[in-house]
Amino acid sequence: MYIPRQCLLHLMGTIALTVLLTSSTQAALLDGLQLYSPMDDVTVNRSGVNPPPALETNSGSYTVQDLAGTVQNGTALPTTNSESATPSGQVVSSATGIVGEALSFTAEGTGYTVTGERRVDYGNVLNDAGNGYTVSLWFKPATTSGTQFIASKGNGGSASNGWSIWQSSTGIVVRGSHNGTGDDSRVGAYRSNSITTADTWYHVALVIDPDAVVDGDAKTNDGRWIAYFNGLGSGTTGQAAVNQDLANGWKSGGGAAVTNTFATGDIFDSTTSIRLGARDSLGAEFNGLIDEFAIWDRALSADEINDIYQAGLNGDPLAPVPEPSTVVLLAIGVFAGLLVWRRKRT
Repeated sequence: MYIPRQCLLHLMGTIALTVLLTSSTQAALLDGLQLYSPMDDVTVNRSGVNPPPALETNSGSYTVQDLAGTVQNGTALPTTNSESATPSGQVVSSATGIVGEALSFTAEGTGYTVTGERRVDYGNVLNDAGNGYTVSLWFKPATTSGTQFIASKGNGGSASNGWSIWQSSTGIVVRGSHNGTGDDSRVGAYRSNSITTADTWYHVALVIDPDAVVDGDAKTNDGRWIAYFNGLGSGTTGQAAVNQDLANGWKSGGGAAVTNTFATGDIFDSTTSIRLGARDSLGAEFNGLIDEFAIWDRALSADEINDIYQAGLNGDPLAPVPEPSTVVLLAIGVFAGLLVWRRKRT
């Protein structure tokens, strides 16, 4: 098999351009990325229809893809209830997102005895292992009232292990709990008067940094529970009591949490699933849109969180995860290069 040199050069140039267009900032965000669900229709193929028709959980569960490479796909699940009527609440694909498409979580309405909320369930995966952890997502609430759990792994209550991100009538809460030796196992940060307008996109992130403060004293709580809202972080100032000032309008505690510090070695793990749109114990459902959901097994820096926030505002994905066509193109390029190299050798 012979491939003309001109064609090979054109192919290699295309590959090089693809690589060059991947910014160093985006490439850095691939480090430690364990789960990335952009919620885009491009990741699904439904009978060859483009754009594909929206999927609805009232018609059955469907897959929410993870493109990070670890294949931690989620499942959009319907509401279960004790009545014969079809519940009004569901998870619907193909809504307009901050980047591409998003998932829409609609309210259950009244008149149903709900035994299981509609939600996205990723299973019991990706626990905090004590080496750093980050969660990031965009959300667009349909209403600013009530307690609405946006994302969680455990932590349905303040003393339940794991982490949770939720909105209340007064703002945003980022909370967790561990079984370690810190001043108090219930950690968190909250920011009042943050979610003032419905149908507006907001970015929220949680960073669990076990080494945020290094002072040489192994007995002090060097770990920090850091929350971000629209790029503004709670910082690394430690507060051992509730309702103490942190950075950028954040305060320690929230949702019965007490402090924003923990000891190195304290782990915020849970045996329950990662869930979007409902509390770990179900209930407290989120009503609105969720987009660009991601988890890392490291603590992202403040600059990296701000890069994600700015990328979303510009309509750009947080990380350059290659589409299948790009992967095929790279494979062809490598194969063609090997063929030419072999021809020159013979």
